[in-house]
Amino acid sequence: MKEIQDNFKIRYIFYTIYGWGLFAVIFTALFLIFAPICLLLCIFGIDKKRKTIIWCIKLACRIFFFLFIGHTIILKNNGVGRMEKGEKRMYLINHSSIYDVILAYILPGASRFVIKDKWMKKPFVGWIQHLAGNVVVGEDKPENHQIADGEPDSIMETVKAFEQEMPIIVFPEGTRSKNGQIQRFKRGAFKIALTGHVDIVPVIMDDWNCVRPTGAGVWIRNIRPYITILPAIKYEQYKHLTHAELAKLMRSIMTRKLYEMREEQKAADKKNYRHAAKFVEEDKKVKENLDTLEKELKEKNIELINYHLS
Repeated sequence: MKEIQDNFKIRYIFYTIYGWGLFAVIFTALFLIFAPICLLLCIFGIDKKRKTIIWCIKLACRIFFFLFIGHTIILKNNGVGRMEKGEKRMYLINHSSIYDVILAYILPGASRFVIKDKWMKKPFVGWIQHLAGNVVVGEDKPENHQIADGEPDSIMETVKAFEQEMPIIVFPEGTRSKNGQIQRFKRGAFKIALTGHVDIVPVIMDDWNCVRPTGAGVWIRNIRPYITILPAIKYEQYKHLTHAELAKLMRSIMTRKLYEMREEQKAADKKNYRHAAKFVEEDKKVKENLDTLEKELKEKNIELINYHLS
């Protein structure tokens, strides 16, 4: 069989021009038509939780997915639906592409993101983020950082956001993965989970090949993103762990699922890009490191209570 090559293809040009052009038109309309209405609803106290703008963005994303010719989202949600009353939920998503943020709006219900403050300074993007009431945090601090007087505690600010009775979306890697593999998790997300007694819903996205962060970072190569939503992990199932142990365990679970998703795709499609030699070698190393990590966790009895993956 002819060896698979990871080369640039002509169809990527069509995907990119059509995809980003369509996205720009839809979200410009959103900003010009719906954002002012949502702003007025907030000012007059009609929509104090700012859900209207979130549902408008979700609708805009759904329209984008529908009108993007050939675009298909392969979603396995394992029965995860909207958050029930009284529940506190955190969606934990691996971050490998700017497309993750758009795809996140397919998750059940209205959700808010935890975003870095640098995004609030950008025109249009920052305005929408502010209007949507997303949780803003500063740059990552060292583990031994002591909070000074007057300095906002990002963890407690995020915990308070759960009082709005909406799920919070967190990218625990803190930034996009350059190679599409799940990187080391920052511990802040797990301090939030343990402090807030929230349910964790792991969401594994395999969309790195849709819009790779390397190079120009804008070429749309693939229009078939794969998403798996794992069953919720209740606070009672992980409360015995430290935030460091929980971070390591969640990375293990999500890395295993991403590896399995890619292996399934490779088995079903002999032309899948991960058949290229460099990706075969990369996945082999991921498997070896994952086996080592899982062995370490097992030896230290770092595991969830009565949780079974689907």
